[in-house]
Amino acid sequence: REAGITDVAVCAIGRQESRYAKEWVEHYKKLGVKKIFIYDNYFGQEERLQDVLDNYVKKGFVEIIDVHDKPDMQNRAYNHCYKMHGHEYAWIGFFDFDELLRLKEKQTISKAMEKYTDADMVLVNWRIMTDNGLTRYDDRPMAKRFTKPMPIDQHVKYDRPENEHVKCLIRGGIDGIDFQTTHNPHCADIPRMKCVNPSGEPVHQGAFAPIDHKVM
Repeated sequence: REAGITDVAVCAIGRQESRYAKEWVEHYKKLGVKKIFIYDNYFGQEERLQDVLDNYVKKGFVEIIDVHDKPDMQNRAYNHCYKMHGHEYAWIGFFDFDELLRLKEKQTISKAMEKYTDADMVLVNWRIMTDNGLTRYDDRPMAKRFTKPMPIDQHVKYDRPENEHVKCLIRGGIDGIDFQTTHNPHCADIPRMKCVNPSGEPVHQGAFAPIDHKVM
């Protein structure tokens, strides 16, 4: 990336996420994210994210890319976003609409990423929340409705703890970034590049990493 670039962007793909799209955008705005790229993967006459995020689009904070009626788009969307914008930002994070990045210290995301001076990708573990016993939808923010964490080492769907899953932030300006070769949306393929956890410790490049919630 060019010297002096410090801004961080976020990329997501969504479908029928309108109920909490504003909360998600506001969350990353408060973290100091400079730009959000959203790939809207609606099908047929389903709701469009543009309808609830139009004010953010008009202000230039959110850019919505229409990928309607296209199946299996997540990895392709991530690849496209990085190819188009990877040289414009210091880092790009790839998160879903139900994934709210938490910084343990009160700082902007740009400030938090400054310490990863020799890393190319930071893998951030999931922290799964329970349903809090809720059986009906209410319109409170997600962060208000789901406050009880699942036991950190519990596994339900997989043969390992769900919280070992990761999502990633990738340094800008790297050639050859590819999510499709990994066959999952958790981690891109970056041959010969350094991958760390939020504590700055080297970790294996992949969809899972030892659980580390000390920093993010």
